[in-house]
Amino acid sequence: MGSLKECTGTTVSSSQDLPLHTLHPFRRTFFNRVFASVYTCAILALVYHHVLTLFNCRNVAFFSVTLSLLLSDLVLAFMWVASQSFHMRPVHRIEYPENLEKNHETE
Repeated sequence: MGSLKECTGTTVSSSQDLPLHTLHPFRRTFFNRVFASVYTCAILALVYHHVLTLFNCRNVAFFSVTLSLLLSDLVLAFMWVASQSFHMRPVHRIEYPENLEKNHETE
């Protein structure tokens, strides 16, 4: 089996020059990154507000409600951050399974 090499978004076999897939990045990444920056600032401001509110609590009930809101916001922020990798560099990939069969037959 031939080794695979990566060249400019196309995986090709070393035995033949038939591409196994092509990769085309989308051009609209700028707006996704601007939105992510603004949203990150909003999340940090919200967490900062929750922490300040926790330090100024005088009532146990108010403290527990604020703490639960802080924890839920942290969980939601983590879920949002984990999903952002697909929006930072979106790509369109085209696979060529017929080339895989041709490469497999020759080896």
